[in-house]
Amino acid sequence: MNIKYKILVLIGIVLIVFITIISIPNKYEINKLYSEKSAIKDIPNSFVGEDYISREKAINKAIDIFKNGFKIELDRKNLSENVYLYNTNDGYEWSITLSESSNPVKYYCNILASNGEITFIRYDKSVNNKVDSDMPNEEVLKKILKPLTDELGININSLKYPSLKNNILEFVEKKNEQLYMYNFSIDFNNEKVYYYQKYKIDNKSTTYQNFYNKLL
Repeated sequence: MNIKYKILVLIGIVLIVFITIISIPNKYEINKLYSEKSAIKDIPNSFVGEDYISREKAINKAIDIFKNGFKIELDRKNLSENVYLYNTNDGYEWSITLSESSNPVKYYCNILASNGEITFIRYDKSVNNKVDSDMPNEEVLKKILKPLTDELGININSLKYPSLKNNILEFVEKKNEQLYMYNFSIDFNNEKVYYYQKYKIDNKSTTYQNFYNKLL
């Protein structure tokens, strides 16, 4: 009787531990749609709005931006998808890597889950560019960038003070009291963009001080 009782107690403890483990929410579980409260119990208020981007929507958005902004057709049926959700200073962000078994090129895209804004895009590309001093004038640059910036919802004419450093083209934009840096990499020989990143400029940095007064 004593032995049977101990066995039953042991089984009960094992079951409780198992149920507890599978009930713990995983903030980085990639097979869930994060608009479901069952996926994240402490879901932020910013996730509740209509602009929230689920994992599935984020992947489709990444494929669309490569198609419409870079003229690269990706067939999802042939894609390998690595998708992660992580927390940044601007909120939760999807990090997406796409690849095809028949193509060694990888495609990267980061998207804010709260509103679908794309903060980073890149695909592998070997480029033998002209030297920095041969950078095209601003009108030529903006003509090359416009198909991508239109897709990203960026007003190309609001980007100021282009400079080229190590094949990274930098623009600055002022919104309210915040400054943003927009980085692009361009294959100037073929007039194609293969890299984009947007980030806030620290308002205590020298870069911020240098540009702020110019953009008043």
